[in-house]
Amino acid sequence: MDMDSNRCTITDSEDVIDDCYIEIQFGYGSPRDLETYNFGPVLHEVGEDILQYIVSKMAEGKKLEDFKKKWQKAPVEHNKDWDLPTNISD
Repeated sequence: MDMDSNRCTITDSEDVIDDCYIEIQFGYGSPRDLETYNFGPVLHEVGEDILQYIVSKMAEGKKLEDFKKKWQKAPVEHNKDWDLPTNISD
């Protein structure tokens, strides 16, 4: 899919901010056996809508925050052209 980087990959809206990516992975044995879907960048509101849908399906006592992970790195398609520094010390 070759789209402008400022367009939402789902809605084609041109006012997307490069801040939301969605990945859905299906495991072995699923009807979508080992398929992975990557959407991004997408409009912030699309990401929020997906999160609200997931919340609506959650069992009682579960919270969205239980699944929150610290962002470790940029999505693969965005760090491929970066020259990352190698001399960083903590």
